[in-house]
Amino acid sequence: MLKTLRIISTLIVIALALFEMFTNALIIMPYTLIALSIMTFIMSAEEKQKQKKVYSTLAFFSSVFILIVAIIIFVSQ
Repeated sequence: MLKTLRIISTLIVIALALFEMFTNALIIMPYTLIALSIMTFIMSAEEKQKQKKVYSTLAFFSSVFILIVAIIIFVSQ
């Protein structure tokens, strides 16, 4: 279940990043960061299931940091 969600979220992140890169539309960046945050959170949950606490914690805090950056970008626009 988590692996499927991770693959789907990864494809969404790649699609958004490619679209942003080819169209030079920086307005999409917060959405890309939110999708990246969701992907990292899912990776954190996967690592938690594998009993890898350090990687799980690191991925979780990375997810929170990316989400905060996305919110700051939304507010500043």
